[in-house]
Amino acid sequence: MLARQRSAGPAVALLVLAWGAMLVRSASAKRTLSAEEGCWYYKHVLDSAESAPRSTPVLSSINVDDAFDVRDVRVADLSLTATKLGPLKITLSASSPTASESDPPKTIVLKDTRTGGVASTLSGVSFDDAAIDAMPANDKATMATVTGAYYPQQDLLNLATGSGKEASRGGSNGVWTLRVVDLATGREERQVGLESWTLVLCPAAPGATGAVEVELSPPVKPATPAVAVGSEGVPAAPVSLVPNTTADTAIVANARAEAEDNSRTTALLAQASPTNCNFM
Repeated sequence: MLARQRSAGPAVALLVLAWGAMLVRSASAKRTLSAEEGCWYYKHVLDSAESAPRSTPVLSSINVDDAFDVRDVRVADLSLTATKLGPLKITLSASSPTASESDPPKTIVLKDTRTGGVASTLSGVSFDDAAIDAMPANDKATMATVTGAYYPQQDLLNLATGSGKEASRGGSNGVWTLRVVDLATGREERQVGLESWTLVLCPAAPGATGAVEVELSPPVKPATPAVAVGSEGVPAAPVSLVPNTTADTAIVANARAEAEDNSRTTALLAQASPTNCNFM
């Protein structure tokens, strides 16, 4: 992936916490534009995995100050550890900066329970609507580590649906929250540890300027003038359309002279005709 590194500046603010627990500092935040795709990558990496006991969600939120219409949403490079992946439920929410009861966050399920089986690790996993495979069901997941790209339980496109530049209305601007929780029952000793994840937002228009690309019809080429071709396949000399008075006068005079000669010839032949001869 060809990428241009840009300063995160105030555009990205990160918050990682366990529900009801203390605030945890994030290790690093990178905001990168993929020159190849034209998509923004908001990557969050923790110094150490943030963990929480079973039934206590681990939340990781990215505040995106960039404001543009979104055409595609993906989650990339998701890495975490758990006692077992099977009971985990992972969701992604998009909330506008002015979220309220009349403007609630949009939430979709990336991974539901009963998928991932006995594996204990997600390593660099991506969730993408264009992926071919689903997360393997519990009875088919026998590996210890799950890697690769999977389509989510619910379409990520739902988070890009709407009109506006705010996160809950099909735009980018707002708070994007990844939520991981272990829903197994009766096993309080279970732990969930989140290590990293990347939010990928692709603008509806290149450069996130709001401009719309319009496909134009190709220009119509003027017709090529016909060229006269001589007997040898060589283009004939062009015909001049500019009148030549001297030449035209000579041609007319010659034509009249020929006509007069033809008239005299016809008269002489008529006199010599047998019908005008007297025989004794």
